[in-house]
Amino acid sequence: MKLYVGLAVPPALAAAFPADAKRGEPHVTLLYVPALRDDTPDAGPLTGRVIAALAEALDAATPVPVALGPALTVLDNGEGTTVANALPLTGDARVRMLRVALRNALHRRGIGDPQTFDDYRPHATVAYTPRGEAYTGTIPKGASLADRVLVNLDGATTTARIGAEVE
Repeated sequence: MKLYVGLAVPPALAAAFPADAKRGEPHVTLLYVPALRDDTPDAGPLTGRVIAALAEALDAATPVPVALGPALTVLDNGEGTTVANALPLTGDARVRMLRVALRNALHRRGIGDPQTFDDYRPHATVAYTPRGEAYTGTIPKGASLADRVLVNLDGATTTARIGAEVE
């Protein structure tokens, strides 16, 4: 079972992002787990426990300040033919705290989340460009409060408000 949770960039800031089908809606990835590990299969259906974990973490959270960094950073994982042009977040402590809360809620329900990367750097991808080409478009700027997350659980996508129930 695959899980993705991203902090939706607030609409006022998202409007400045270029359209990019690969990136989708502007967001800050909180968790990407290509294969959730069920450490306690006797505890009930995995989907229900994942939803309960998300609800616990999001219910206890409050909207998160998002301030886009001043300059683009190229994130190149060495794979594929494109690279991400991303804006780092300034003052990202609350984003990191929400990520930890999500992971802890999963762990309390016996769900392992082996991460695909070790160095979590909160950022909002602006666009993907071919390797070796510079991004020449608009660079979004500003700060706002993010109050919702994007959730994709095994292909089923929904949004949830921070501080509200997850359905």
